[in-house]
Amino acid sequence: MVTRKKFDYEINHLKKDIGEMAEAVSETVHTMEALIKHPDVVQSKELVEHDKYINELQKNIETRCLSLLLKQQPVARDLRLVSTGLKVVTDLERIGDQCADIAEITILTKMDDLYTKLPHIASMLDHIVEMMEQLTLAVKNEDVELAKETRQKDQKINILFDKCKKDVVMLIKEDEGNIDYYLDFLMISKYLEKIGDHIKNVCEWIEFNETGMIDNFKLV
Repeated sequence: MVTRKKFDYEINHLKKDIGEMAEAVSETVHTMEALIKHPDVVQSKELVEHDKYINELQKNIETRCLSLLLKQQPVARDLRLVSTGLKVVTDLERIGDQCADIAEITILTKMDDLYTKLPHIASMLDHIVEMMEQLTLAVKNEDVELAKETRQKDQKINILFDKCKKDVVMLIKEDEGNIDYYLDFLMISKYLEKIGDHIKNVCEWIEFNETGMIDNFKLV
């Protein structure tokens, strides 16, 4: 009984840590959005530093998960939760990395023309921020239905990214002297698209934690 109580204590801490990491990443996404709209060198550097904090959260959670696997050897639902934790923090960490990459671009590249040259960027940002907010709630509340709803929105991000790619091709054809400038815009849209993918991945792992199913296959 004592062993089970200790295990439950560790599991509850694991859930709490993952929720805190999701909140930290959501904060980063909001900051990234602000930097695209209003570039600021100081704030960009702060975001990069904040990403190091997210990396530390990932390492701590991974350590907790591995400790649970080795010492407690969980099975069934408990094993799913620990496995989900390992996968979720990887995707959350990648979202933080991509926000930091975007922040660095805003330092080096003028953002004045971004919204006029790539009008679909604004919609991509709106969807990403909304998805990240919903994801954070889904993680903290273990809300499978919200995770499913959020996952579906990644298709909108993919469609908008395709439109951005086409816009960049046209811009380069019309203004070959500024290829690097437009490629930076393309990279921003690509990072946003990848953030959408990682949010979708986390949503799928939330579903897996509840059902044991992923991609219509029963795993655990």
